[in-house]
Amino acid sequence: MKLDLINKYADQLKKQIGSGKRLNDLIKWECLSHFQNNWDVEELDFARMFDRCFTHPRSGYMWGGEKNSQKSFIMDIASLDCEFTRSMFKDLFNEDLDVLLRLDRFTFHCDQMLEILSSKDRRYNYHYHDNYKNISLYLSFRYPEKYCWFDFDLFSQSAENLEVKNKPQEFEILRFFKISQSLTKVLLRDEELLNIYKSYLENLEIQLPSQMMIHDFYEIVGHES
Repeated sequence: MKLDLINKYADQLKKQIGSGKRLNDLIKWECLSHFQNNWDVEELDFARMFDRCFTHPRSGYMWGGEKNSQKSFIMDIASLDCEFTRSMFKDLFNEDLDVLLRLDRFTFHCDQMLEILSSKDRRYNYHYHDNYKNISLYLSFRYPEKYCWFDFDLFSQSAENLEVKNKPQEFEILRFFKISQSLTKVLLRDEELLNIYKSYLENLEIQLPSQMMIHDFYEIVGHES
């Protein structure tokens, strides 16, 4: 990555946020704040807690909406086996374990639960967790200071525009996390950007740094033609 390119796109991000042009993207931050305020893996009714965490009055685009989505699948398996579903998320959020192992094991557990669901109802044929994007959403909400929401198409174009050497492939999510964390360190040195974000997020209970800021950055970089 070239520092001058990073600074160029950071200036564009500052202008758009400062001018209010990116107010629609505040939905991401609202969803993050709402999750942080409601997540409790030990709550007795896990399905009810999960539903509360993944609810937004204007848009559920991050999790695919209420029906035929990653959210609806988790709701269904939580209704079927609450404790197993709870254990899936405990395992995914266990920072003592390798993150790639956790991501892949979560997919495997979804495969298992889909098989059980489809045996009861043939309409179940997809669990929406066979890609890192959807599972990384959970990590980005639970540990926003460490994990960025993984949108490979957006990241791939961003990496190209930033002239990243040896651009990561879709399966190389660990490199994606590493690059995102490196970008965070660079952007955190920009006090003007941080002050703009503090004003932008003043009505939300958000702690900076957050990798959601890097996702905002990727949207600026990746959408430049």
